Amino acid sequence: MSNHKNIGIYIASLLLLLSSCIKEDRDNCPVDTPHELLFIYTGNGENDIFRSKISRVNLYVFDWEDSLTDSIFYDEESLGSFQGAYLNLPYGEYRIICWGNVNGYSEITGENNYSSKRLYQSDYLDGGTIRNFDSLYYSSLNITIPSGNRSDTLFFKSAHIRMEIFVEGFDAFFDTKADATGLIEITNAYVGYDFEMNATGEKSDIYPVTITDLSEDIAFAEFNLLRFGEDNDIFINILDSDGEVRFSVNLKEFLDDNGIEIEGVNEIVIPIYIRFDDVSVSVSVADWNSNDVKPVF
Repeated sequence: MSNHKNIGIYIASLLLLLSSCIKEDRDNCPVDTPHELLFIYTGNGENDIFRSKISRVNLYVFDWEDSLTDSIFYDEESLGSFQGAYLNLPYGEYRIICWGNVNGYSEITGENNYSSKRLYQSDYLDGGTIRNFDSLYYSSLNITIPSGNRSDTLFFKSAHIRMEIFVEGFDAFFDTKADATGLIEITNAYVGYDFEMNATGEKSDIYPVTITDLSEDIAFAEFNLLRFGEDNDIFINILDSDGEVRFSVNLKEFLDDNGIEIEGVNEIVIPIYIRFDDVSVSVSVADWNSNDVKPVF
């Protein structure tokens, strides 16, 4: 009788232990099946163009207490094999943040928590001259593990705007090609994002690399800026050899005058044609198909 009693106590204790283990440790154990995340970017249309625009992804996983639980980098080769990610996560709720195309012009900073993470232009952090920004893309998603779905989709959106500036007739300002590389100045540009893609950091001036052909008296610069609104305070200045402003384009007015929309549009290119003659300056939307404007060097 004593042996039966001891066996009963042992089984009851074992069941209690297992029950306690499952209850206490379940949240710390990954689910059996990895959670699948698909990466999609449709640009301004309906078809997926992810692979033609995004070649690398930095993925961050935060738990619901704001702590970073994992960060994973996917290069072009891995994205070519599978356009997404498989995550082995414990039970719980998570916030997924992805940045596409973080490369030479970008740096992720901050502590290992959601509220302090930032993306900045690298030269801004180093105190150097800002020339360009990466062609960035962003996505965020809240997921629950486990849920009824074994997969979710991360839809990316553009986090940059492409600028193309063509200048003609500036021969009076410069004597050498070296001088003309400092022809264009952009003022009041955003330099960083928080992890909700809100602009952060002090606005700065940037000096994009300018390709010049003095024999034709033309110059061309193409570069990215972080997203800005239609109601912005950005100016595009044309400088002379002494760094003095010879002409300014109010970007807000340029967008208004030419009916260029930004809000709700992913892939944006703003082409600006500035032409100096003997008595005046003209500003218009550049038409790269025109015989008058050909940014080829």
